[in-house]
Amino acid sequence: MSIQPAFMNDSSTSTFVAAFCLQFFNAFNHDCASLMDVYATQYSFSLCASPYIPARAKMAGLT
Repeated sequence: MSIQPAFMNDSSTSTFVAAFCLQFFNAFNHDCASLMDVYATQYSFSLCASPYIPARAKMAGLT
């Protein structure tokens, strides 16, 4: 499998994702009812972020 470049490779994508997470978690923590229109009865949300840059990505110049 080849190493792919970062998903958030520009500031507009990074800004959008950060704003979404901030709004989502604020609503989830303080006003869960406001999210009911966008969720099914059985829902889940998962977010995984790692600041670790694999050595292969560094060597390939994908940092």
